[in-house]
Amino acid sequence: MTAQQSVDETPEQIAAREKARRDQVEAERKLRLEEFRQKALDKLEVSELLHGRMKLPKRYRRMNIANYVGKDAVLKIAVDAIERGESVMIGGECGVGKTHLAVACMYAWMRKYFQFGYPEYGDTPQLQTPVPLFLPTIDLFFELKTTFGGHGKTEQEVLDRYTKLPMLVIDDLGAEKSGEWARQDLYYLIDQRYKNEVQTVITSNLTLARISELIDDRIASRINGMGVVIELGGEDRRVSKP
Repeated sequence: MTAQQSVDETPEQIAAREKARRDQVEAERKLRLEEFRQKALDKLEVSELLHGRMKLPKRYRRMNIANYVGKDAVLKIAVDAIERGESVMIGGECGVGKTHLAVACMYAWMRKYFQFGYPEYGDTPQLQTPVPLFLPTIDLFFELKTTFGGHGKTEQEVLDRYTKLPMLVIDDLGAEKSGEWARQDLYYLIDQRYKNEVQTVITSNLTLARISELIDDRIASRINGMGVVIELGGEDRRVSKP
């Protein structure tokens, strides 16, 4: 653009040229953002940093969608439910693949809902979506017990952290005998997630009927109303391996 051309332009032409320039810059930023997102998604299953933020135990870090074998129809039911925004309950005996399927659901959620954006200052894209969290029930109860002394976080603060996450895996519900306080806290957590329609994946050795009988019928009712219920069968993979 020469000085003479700039002088000869009308205000409308100058404004249109500036708008075209801004649109081009924005289009290039969006393209870089999508390229960054695709690269990040390609590395989901092997990102140690991400695994740490997910609180995923080391043994489970090898589990993902691609290596979940033997029950393709079940995998599709679970992943489709996650992509529809529903929750998933996975029941079955020990070692039939409940946790593997739950971890696969976490990756399906991230591929569907992860959003990246630019910070206020700088051009390096950053993750703007909270990372889903893997929470064994026994770890939840242990964390809640640490609040009883009145030091550090309160019981309510612990529960509030988990009620607000957009994606939470509650692993091995019913694995530990629980007292009244534990049942009430577990009900509060699941009820809050139910009422706020935030996605939850729950695994348990118990059926919904047994959860109702042994833990709390209100918890079973809430789980049943949150989305898809899957019952896995088959041999214990940990026993049947050669």
